[in-house]
Amino acid sequence: MSSVPGSQQPTPPSLLDGVNAELQYDDAGNPFVWENGEWVPHRGYVQVLPRTSRQATIMHECGTGQWPSEPMGHALEVYSRWVLQSPATFLHHAAASGSNAAPAPRPSNIDPSLVPLPQGLDDDLIVPQVIASVQGYAPSPKVAGARRSVIELDDDSEILPKAKRGRLQGANNHTVGDMMTLLDCVEDELPLGQRGWQAITVRFNQWAAKSGRPERKLTSLETKFKQLVKTTKPTGDGECPEEVTHAHHIDSLINEHAGTRDLDDSDFNDVGDVGDGAKTSNSSNEDDELTPKAERHTVVARSMRTEAPPTRRNARGAAASELMTRISSALDPAVQRARDEEHANRSLANTHYLTLSQQLRDAQVTNEGLHSQLFDVCNQLYEVQRECDRAEMRLEMMQMAPQRRAAHTRMYHNQPKHKRQSYHWFADGGEAVAWLSDEDDENQIVGFKPSTMKNEPG
Repeated sequence: MSSVPGSQQPTPPSLLDGVNAELQYDDAGNPFVWENGEWVPHRGYVQVLPRTSRQATIMHECGTGQWPSEPMGHALEVYSRWVLQSPATFLHHAAASGSNAAPAPRPSNIDPSLVPLPQGLDDDLIVPQVIASVQGYAPSPKVAGARRSVIELDDDSEILPKAKRGRLQGANNHTVGDMMTLLDCVEDELPLGQRGWQAITVRFNQWAAKSGRPERKLTSLETKFKQLVKTTKPTGDGECPEEVTHAHHIDSLINEHAGTRDLDDSDFNDVGDVGDGAKTSNSSNEDDELTPKAERHTVVARSMRTEAPPTRRNARGAAASELMTRISSALDPAVQRARDEEHANRSLANTHYLTLSQQLRDAQVTNEGLHSQLFDVCNQLYEVQRECDRAEMRLEMMQMAPQRRAAHTRMYHNQPKHKRQSYHWFADGGEAVAWLSDEDDENQIVGFKPSTMKNEPG
């Protein structure tokens, strides 16, 4: 193998070719051939990584000087050009043979981890999704959960928008002045429902518009007040802030007001009236910071006879009125007296019912006893009747006994009688034989003639 034409590509050598004197390997496992009196790299197999001592030169040739950051294909290309242009240096030597060829060393062991994979169209098996797809696994479909629904995207590169949380962008937090004004409004109103908080919202927004502060919503003000009320006392020797103390005091006033509240028609007005008032107060240019509270009127009960049914008030007012009516009727002495009488009558009726039930059970027991006695008497009566019938039958049989004998005689009269032989000897000689019955007399027999022959019974 003296020369290798540039147009022909020789087959890559194997490790078994190391026994050939014209092919040798360096310490990194790169094959070299003897050509024109010098060792040159084998053009058919230049893909083995160099050893550590040559990495500096290759990094310098790559340009960046960072071997791990460069692609593997580009590093191999640079290394191939470098090997083809640099002479071979062997760290192992062998005894020279008689030929002109250089000594052929024994093939060195190559670490398989240093040998790169051949160039191809294979995917980079690093990402778990790629590895699963190569192994034949299909991705699991998206399934909607209990709290989150499935969102299908038309494009895989499309990014889901993130949900916005928290307060609005640019919204200012509550300052100490805002909280103190809010607490003053709450202390003046002592709200027990949405109507009171709407009035507080109107007054606070009026103050905010004059003071240059942002307006707040009803829910924001109510939540802020509840946060101040629920603030716990710090441990140790900490001091409670003034607004928290004030909020606790106002909360106790609200609870006391709810327990001893005076009913009034103005408290049961529809929410729409308050909303109209809020719009009017917002549009007005009053100088007073706090609007005066509406005057409360005393309720006077009057009875009016109308053909049409009275107009129904709102649900809350009707419920409160019905509750008060029931409480008043329950505490009425006449109603209590009637209820006590009803309870007494019910107790008496229950006692009477129990007594009658016991009497009925006793009567049933007595009736069953009489039934059993009557059954015994009937059985005794049947026995006596049978005895009487037997006695009568015996009497009749005794009376009928002679008749039965005569009938028996008559019954046997027609039967043939028993006969016996009677012999009579005559003096002249001879004898006579006659057959006689029990009733015949031998002396009555006449007309016998002497004969020596015995007569047969006739």
